[in-house]
Amino acid sequence: MSFCSRELKEFLGEIGACELVVFACTMHIGDEKVSEYGSSAIGLLANNNISNSYRLAEVDACECMAQIGNFGFNLSNERCTIVASNVCLAFTQLCEAANASKLYECGADELVVNLLRMHISKLEFIPSAIRSLCSLASLNNDHRESLGRIGACQLVVQVLNKDDRILVMQDCCECLMHLSLCYNNNNQLSELIISSQSDLQSSKNVCQLILERLDKYLVSQDFGAEICTGALLNLLTIGDNKLIDKNKLNISASNGDVILKQTQHSPKCSYRAKENIIKLLDLIGVSNDITSYSSIPIITSSNTNSNSNSNGNSNINSNESIKPLNVDVIEYVEFRRMSSFGSVGALDDEFKSNPKYSRIQRKKSYKVESRNGVFE
Repeated sequence: MSFCSRELKEFLGEIGACELVVFACTMHIGDEKVSEYGSSAIGLLANNNISNSYRLAEVDACECMAQIGNFGFNLSNERCTIVASNVCLAFTQLCEAANASKLYECGADELVVNLLRMHISKLEFIPSAIRSLCSLASLNNDHRESLGRIGACQLVVQVLNKDDRILVMQDCCECLMHLSLCYNNNNQLSELIISSQSDLQSSKNVCQLILERLDKYLVSQDFGAEICTGALLNLLTIGDNKLIDKNKLNISASNGDVILKQTQHSPKCSYRAKENIIKLLDLIGVSNDITSYSSIPIITSSNTNSNSNSNGNSNINSNESIKPLNVDVIEYVEFRRMSSFGSVGALDDEFKSNPKYSRIQRKKSYKVESRNGVFE
């Protein structure tokens, strides 16, 4: 029922459905059907619903999911992968700032990493596990440190290197962007040597892998350029200085400057992505024609009379001053939600102030007013 509509989901939460589902799951830990449908129900009730997510956490849904998740290690049961996927998706929806301590205490980080390690060869499980790791890593530095200690960085890079599904690659890059905010994780990532899938004799590091995925697949995706450049920027600014220098050399050796400059002109390249590219090019010592997107260039117009010569060129009287046009900058901000259980939709007012519920895309358009007309 919670899958039908937002209003019905809210109503179910208000009449006690969250408490009832958690109680039923707790009373029947180990039952494969209760584990499968109970974990799915918790994920759906919490999906894009702040109130239900808080309600579920208050009645120990995080601890309940951690216990049910152990069923995912029961390889003798054919439903173990489905239960593991449902638990990971439930953790994704429970990843709220207020629930961060409960998720940390219940061992969600260790559970998801170990489930991914065990089921990494199962394509149907990987998307839910990577999305769960991405959500957990976005909460705070305690989760990022915990995930790094138990091998999340290596597993995410392994998936990124082998899986060519667009959404999986994008979630992997976003997960690396969050994980690389931690100093120790950044050092781990910088030291990884990855075998090439096409040529077993060659190898690359994580910066080169991200550049490769950006160039081949993610440059044409919404938020793809922003996520990849964000991860690269973290790898070049956080961590041991020797490893940072090594990353810079690896990017330069992989024609990273060419890839980044091409990405600048992609229609999917957001304002934030372009700013990231400017900083990256500066860090690797490459000059860029565009120095900043934080301000728009002043467009000038001449008040002088111009006479066309025989070649069609204009001769402007340089004795008269050139005055700039009046420029009004109008910024449009569009909030959109990437749902694990549904499609992309516009956020309601209650979500707009919470970045944990949304990926934010800023679109800027500039209106230039002149005496002769209005240009955009």
